[in-house]
Amino acid sequence: MPERKNEIFEGKSALDAQGAMGGGDGPFEVPIIDVPLPSGGVTYPEGNPLSGQSMVTITTMTAAQENILTNRSLAKRGTLLTHLIQSCLKDKRIRAKELLIGDRNTIMVALRISGYHAEYDVKIECPACEEQTRQKFMLDALPVRRLELQPINPGMNQFEFMLPMSRKRVVFRFLTGIEEEEIAQTQAQKKKVGNIDAELVTSGLLHTIISLDGITDRSRLASVLPQMPAFDSRALRSYIQDNEPGMQLKGEMECEHCGHAGEVDVPLGPDFFWPKTK
Repeated sequence: MPERKNEIFEGKSALDAQGAMGGGDGPFEVPIIDVPLPSGGVTYPEGNPLSGQSMVTITTMTAAQENILTNRSLAKRGTLLTHLIQSCLKDKRIRAKELLIGDRNTIMVALRISGYHAEYDVKIECPACEEQTRQKFMLDALPVRRLELQPINPGMNQFEFMLPMSRKRVVFRFLTGIEEEEIAQTQAQKKKVGNIDAELVTSGLLHTIISLDGITDRSRLASVLPQMPAFDSRALRSYIQDNEPGMQLKGEMECEHCGHAGEVDVPLGPDFFWPKTK
């Protein structure tokens, strides 16, 4: 199935939701919305509440979530997004950090739309003239990629790829919130010593590769990955990127300074959850 336009949020927001209510004390009723999982639940093991599920139910954003977004301690530890998602999951058996990043990002976009609508007005740097230009993206129009690959075994986040040059078999996983937090913590440590970009490619491969030609030991993998042919490395990273389920955070822009038009990454900066009021 090709990428398709996002039909899943369609104006759902805490301001105009007409569906079921999540309850709440006092005068406010908190709406709930069902958010599709791009993974289709196939990567979650039997017994996990998301196993085989195509949807997850969340409550819409409230001031309680804004409290989380201002928590500097969580931001410093790189766990803010996990706490934000966990706070909105109706089924508290679900562990937000175990969700695939693609599923997490979809929930994150749904939360943003539920709290502040789909319009995202933000400044970005033009790739042509490098000037800052204000652009407007509609989050409910971002493409969604569903998982098409079949895991090695049902309910496992494990997939196969044959390296085209060396013909070595790789078993890889799509990253979850667990790896995302590990990466954030590692980057923070490297930043302290001014070494933020060191071993960027091999470090990323180490987080996603489970087995390489039968090698599963993490220390051994760390020592052999730098020897992987560049052709194989690029092929594997492209394959993972092209097949990872989730929101496709890209949109069209037109520079107000030089007129350059094209596709850019939708930035997830401070304005994402703190849009400027009109």
